[in-house]
Amino acid sequence: MLRSGILLLWIFTALGISARPILAADIGSVIEDFSLSDLTGENHSLRSYSGKIVVLVFWSYKCPYSNAYTHQIDELQNKHAKNGVVVFGIASGTSETAAGIKANKDSMKFRFPVLLDTEGKLASILNATRTPSVFIIDGTGVLRYKGDFDHAENTIDALCAGRPVEVSAIEVTKGCRIQR
Repeated sequence: MLRSGILLLWIFTALGISARPILAADIGSVIEDFSLSDLTGENHSLRSYSGKIVVLVFWSYKCPYSNAYTHQIDELQNKHAKNGVVVFGIASGTSETAAGIKANKDSMKFRFPVLLDTEGKLASILNATRTPSVFIIDGTGVLRYKGDFDHAENTIDALCAGRPVEVSAIEVTKGCRIQR
């Protein structure tokens, strides 16, 4: 039994797989800093947006559910930018390509930046499983909301006004599965 456990640990290490599980972030937890590139190759880290509300929308150009919200994501960014809110689309998984996203962005004419999480690391940390899923992080790096897009704006409004967040987590049951 001990030998098989050691053998598995050795195999995981050789393949670069961590033997300890990645724990999903809970509401109220501080999100560790991450850095993702946008379509131009520019890196964006959570730390660089300290003091701002960061809205992460896991989005896919291949998902009809995500595409149905594309213009609403743009509107959300435009409406709240003056309040220090930053909105990012997060394209997560191996099937998301910069070329495909750019073609979709040009076709649909949206302006929100899309960050590439091709290895799915951020999706794993936040336990994002579907597109669209929304995660809202306050200016101190604390996760304040995770759930569907339809309830996200209430959280943004509350955080901007300094009010408590009434609904902090809603299970996302519709959308496309993120392919890791």
